[in-house]
Amino acid sequence: MRKTKFISLLLITAVIFILSNSAFASMKCGVHLITAGKSPGMSKYEVEKKCGAPYEKSGNRWLYVKRNTIYRLHFGGNNGLVAIHREISL
Repeated sequence: MRKTKFISLLLITAVIFILSNSAFASMKCGVHLITAGKSPGMSKYEVEKKCGAPYEKSGNRWLYVKRNTIYRLHFGGNNGLVAIHREISL
């Protein structure tokens, strides 16, 4: 019985980890939901208008820090926002 609970907990933790690092994650900025993976993605202008200035900009890679979560946004030229990587820090 203990072994089954341990394996279940391990699987749940793995799923949460995988989902939290998804390239197709979303980010909430106030009442706005920023999403990636749709073509064409949101422009840099649209993201900055809805979320404000990022914590850090490095070309097509932007970094936002919100509470205990770090969001790494990747823009793909004319394709707009192509990926959001979410990292949860405890």
